[in-house]
Amino acid sequence: MVTRRQDGKLQEVGDNVNRIRRTAKGELLLELNGASKSNTAKLKEDISAALGLQTGIRAVSEELCVEVRDLDSLVEKEDIAAAIAASIDAPSVDTSAIKSLRPSFAGTQLAVVCLPPVQARALLMVGKLKVGWTSCRIRERTAQRRCYRCLEFGHLAIRCKSAVDRTGCCLRCGVNGHKAATCQSDPRCFICTANNSNETNHYAVSRRCPAARSVPSLPAQ
Repeated sequence: MVTRRQDGKLQEVGDNVNRIRRTAKGELLLELNGASKSNTAKLKEDISAALGLQTGIRAVSEELCVEVRDLDSLVEKEDIAAAIAASIDAPSVDTSAIKSLRPSFAGTQLAVVCLPPVQARALLMVGKLKVGWTSCRIRERTAQRRCYRCLEFGHLAIRCKSAVDRTGCCLRCGVNGHKAATCQSDPRCFICTANNSNETNHYAVSRRCPAARSVPSLPAQ
């Protein structure tokens, strides 16, 4: 009997794949070779046909992250996405590119935005981003690798092996169901709490976090 792996279309797809593995959530992750990345949409269709998948397929692409500082307290992710699209002359920027939006100094907010490298570098070339009435500073984020699923340091979401999903957690107190911008609780870092640390009275995304200080920063790209 002919197995699925001997199917001709699967072999055709396999020629474009460098590595294949499953994530902690059971999703199938295929890493494509460089020549394939420009034809991702076609490959998604071929993979679906070859494997007989009935569920959705999404592409995970290389990203470069930047920080947008000095945002006023009323700004939301939709405002930032629209401002970025206008500044780099892109048709649109999805709000999923804004990985975090949190309180910063003096009543302002700070956003971390992850974009394809070409768009991110175009944004950095602009220098400042006008969001609402405020001209906001932009800089490349040369921080630690951080997973936006479990929020731990040292790896990215596509390589997350944790059973913990903190995507809905408040970054101030660690409780699900509300955002740090509206949180009235005392800061309590859920990462340090989980690690039984004595230092927990800080934001989970704070530079004061011992977990953050223990991971080397990424080099600028």
